[in-house]
Amino acid sequence: MKLRNLLLIFIIGLAFFLRFYKLGEVPMGIHRDEESHGYNAYSLRLTGKDRYGEPSPILFRSFGSYQPPLYTYLAILPVWFFGNTIFGVRFLSALMGVLLVVLTYFFSLHVFQDKKNKYKFSAIASLVIAVSPWSIFFSRLVAEGNLGVTVFIFSIFLFVLSLKNVKIFPIATLVLALSTHAYYSERVISILFLPAFLFLYKDYFRTNLKWLTFGLVAFVLVMVPHLFILQSGALTRRLVEVGYIGNKSPIFEFIKRYLIYFSPRNLFFDTGASLGRISPELGVFYSIFIIPFFFGLKNARKLIQPKFLKLFILLLVVTPVSAALTGDSFYPLRVLDLMWFFSFIISLGIFSIWQFHLLGKIGLVVLTSTVAFCLFWFYISYFVFFKYERAKDYGYVYISLMDKLNKYSDYRVIVDSASDPGAGLRYAYLTGFDPTRLQKLLSFQLKSPYYSRDVALNEDYILDNIEFRAIEWRRVVCEDKVLLVGDRLAISEGQIKEHKLKYEFEVEDVSGYGNGLFAYSTNPKEKCGRR
Repeated sequence: MKLRNLLLIFIIGLAFFLRFYKLGEVPMGIHRDEESHGYNAYSLRLTGKDRYGEPSPILFRSFGSYQPPLYTYLAILPVWFFGNTIFGVRFLSALMGVLLVVLTYFFSLHVFQDKKNKYKFSAIASLVIAVSPWSIFFSRLVAEGNLGVTVFIFSIFLFVLSLKNVKIFPIATLVLALSTHAYYSERVISILFLPAFLFLYKDYFRTNLKWLTFGLVAFVLVMVPHLFILQSGALTRRLVEVGYIGNKSPIFEFIKRYLIYFSPRNLFFDTGASLGRISPELGVFYSIFIIPFFFGLKNARKLIQPKFLKLFILLLVVTPVSAALTGDSFYPLRVLDLMWFFSFIISLGIFSIWQFHLLGKIGLVVLTSTVAFCLFWFYISYFVFFKYERAKDYGYVYISLMDKLNKYSDYRVIVDSASDPGAGLRYAYLTGFDPTRLQKLLSFQLKSPYYSRDVALNEDYILDNIEFRAIEWRRVVCEDKVLLVGDRLAISEGQIKEHKLKYEFEVEDVSGYGNGLFAYSTNPKEKCGRR
């Protein structure tokens, strides 16, 4: 086996380890978007319907919005195989992260100018994706954007191949259209990309009209499901939520938000840690990557085959558009396609520095040391800081609560879910609650058509003796054997005294931010004079 094959195997193995190591444990807990995909996949396998009883949805209604369908449908097999576990629902995203590394390697082989060194560069490009914080972070979450970028880049790879063999063009357009069912960003990007791509390479496709027609038909057919719900408001619900429609100066807003995704500060030095960003004290790229980034920009024209330069410029222009239409200042999840493009530029810069002997003979040692240092810092940021600091965002305290509630099977348990609307579904997914029973419960609560502009955020979950809902004090404090669970906002010291509640137990918040849960039983004898 040649050395380059061993190197590729090592890089794939490294990517696999970084994405699958403790996948079910970090992030600590499971976010409501993750549990929604997981339970819907579980429900679809058993009943052919989602948790609301909707058969084979085009979009999945969930917590005040809609989720793109592709991740849920693809998650059916891993959730079935690994069970209703955190690992099971995250498996697909982690796998997509590894596949993106492999795709990058083979894509690089076809677009790199220097045939003599194309395997060296391809190894560098795939390694950069393998260790980049943005790729590892979103591969370890149920992030539709991570699936979206992998499908989209696969289509770009096929478009590159189609410029050498036009028969591949219909497959490329089919995959491109499929990416629009993976994530919202690709819906905008794909519609912009395809006509622009055909315009840039019009001379090539002018002589291949048959395959051009096949490709356009394939694209339109896969896009048809979007048309079925176009008038319902569901298709544009997410844009309405996060966009700035109605702003007095939308053009100015668009330009401003478009340009922030090219800011070196945001790319290499911003350490924000919201759900749309990366773990604490770490940016979407390592700060040291800024050096090869500028070298890559400088030498891109020399290192990329001339006929593909137009394609790269097109990607640079269109990939930030969808994010620029939203009101967030900097949200990497919506521009993972652009993050991939920047990773490719960084790879060109690393190759340039190495190839032009700016590092001398110690280039390999310096590269290895740099990668090792970056991974060490990622470990500290992600597996130490992020694990505990962000546990509250993934509802870990509610998972810890599950073991405590086993001792109260003869109680009516009411868990206040005002601070975490996903608490009930989290319990339903992890315990494998019967989908047919949940479908009846949730469909009864629907106040609008399944596909609608009006989607409720909060819902009541009644799972055997455990209810996830707001606490209605007047109705429960005089009932015997009722356990009330909530944080200090839900069950205050004043309410404890007023309703004569009896302390039962506490579930500590591992993040240390004081977001623990407290359980109290009702005391009707003291409160209401009942015997």
